[in-house]
Amino acid sequence: MAISFDDFAVYTFYYIHNNFETMVNSLKKNGIHNVELYANAPHLCEMYEYTKEEKADILANIKKKLNDAEIKLSCIFVPLGDCPTNLASENGEVNEFSVNYVLRFLEDAKFLGAKGILIDAGTGVLDHNAEEAWMRSERSLKRIVEAAEKLGVNVYLVPSLNGSNVVYDLPSLTKMIYSIGSGNLYACADASVISFNKESIADYFRIFGDKVGHVRIGNYTAAGELIEGNGKKMLAQYIDVMNCYHYQGAITIDINWDHLDSTDYASRKFVETFSKI
Repeated sequence: MAISFDDFAVYTFYYIHNNFETMVNSLKKNGIHNVELYANAPHLCEMYEYTKEEKADILANIKKKLNDAEIKLSCIFVPLGDCPTNLASENGEVNEFSVNYVLRFLEDAKFLGAKGILIDAGTGVLDHNAEEAWMRSERSLKRIVEAAEKLGVNVYLVPSLNGSNVVYDLPSLTKMIYSIGSGNLYACADASVISFNKESIADYFRIFGDKVGHVRIGNYTAAGELIEGNGKKMLAQYIDVMNCYHYQGAITIDINWDHLDSTDYASRKFVETFSKI
């Protein structure tokens, strides 16, 4: 089945200065039916110590607002790689905290009906032994994936451009995913990483096949990220490749913005751009 507008989720980082209800209303108004939820305050944050009752209320409220707006949760993006969360940290306490932090989002994803969570592999200190950082990250990821298997939730692994010396391009992503070897661990093809490394989305499908579980598309240029529909246009190209490989996994559009009050416009611009393809 060919890729359609209803297959796309919007990445909610750009709504982080709005409350959850404002974000949901904007997406609904623009006819968007899926979200990739950025895991941070004020929408969903696991840095705080909640009682079981408080946590249950937060998740129930999120689920109700999404259901009422007929919006599905595609996945939860859990930002990692820097203190206090880093799966390859040399600090044992940071490493343990990071794993447990991710595990909480696996449970959130299960409750909210998301197919999975999206994470990176962390990074070691750049002038220290990169192989040791790799081993720490691999151990952390194995624990997370084992928990994901028990919950029936997927883990989408994305290369990091934030100075990582662990998983940062297609070869290192390939090595990590096949080293862990889990049916619940999938590759994320991220357009920013692909563009930076001068790779192609077709390379991901040739190597991983149906182990590509998540695709993120954005409008990335040398001058920075642009609102979809401006500047370099990658959307049609990516759709053609996904259709060629009969891709049926999650797709996120990185809508970007140019001002704090332009998020609704950015979502609307994506809708307009898609309608012209």
